[in-house]
Amino acid sequence: MIFLADIDQERAEIMKGVLRTILHSDLASHVFAQIVDGIPIDSAYEIGTTRRVDLYSRTQPSQESVLLARQFCHSHDMFDSLELNTVVAQQYQDSALFSTSFNMHLLELVAIAIHDLAGDLYLINHPNGRDRVVEVCDDLWVSRGLISLSTMFYCVPSRFPRAFLDVVGYWAEVQIFGGVVVFDRGPEEGERHGVLLVRLIICSNDSSVTLHLFTLAMLTEICLSFPRYSAKDFVN
Repeated sequence: MIFLADIDQERAEIMKGVLRTILHSDLASHVFAQIVDGIPIDSAYEIGTTRRVDLYSRTQPSQESVLLARQFCHSHDMFDSLELNTVVAQQYQDSALFSTSFNMHLLELVAIAIHDLAGDLYLINHPNGRDRVVEVCDDLWVSRGLISLSTMFYCVPSRFPRAFLDVVGYWAEVQIFGGVVVFDRGPEEGERHGVLLVRLIICSNDSSVTLHLFTLAMLTEICLSFPRYSAKDFVN
């Protein structure tokens, strides 16, 4: 277990800066508000997961949730308790500042942090891991423990270490980065090619998936230029 306080101060401040840029954006507040509500709005819902047609009439998160999400995203305390992936954090620490390796590890830490923070926020507000409204549902998805804040192919809690918290984390990645961020490590652990594989759900009511390659420079611009750019700007 490793925290931001355990790594070099300059590197820690750089990571905090990137995270603040993302978390303080309107997009992040909008996404995290849906997590507080426990259910997505129509444009962020993939009906193939829980088949809740009632969510298509939901166009905005609640105002109370928006306020709570903003408080969470602007909290300074979160950085003190944010756990980092030990291997990636060490590689980030060992890389020369602003080198390709440094930037790649930074982006990976940021993507993991957004994923984990989304799950943490869901746990705070929904410790039982259930949709707020369950009476309009399908017995199949209830028996499988599925939730509506999920994205296709990352929707079954039993497949992931943190169960439904990881499901919410993957959903948040899709909403904020435009897809689930998967790093191409190369043939040896720790190696980076300067390319990210991003899995994108092309159609929310379809099972089709496509893979897009983003160069390191493009993903760096996404993180450092929020909210002006989104990963979706680079998808044709």
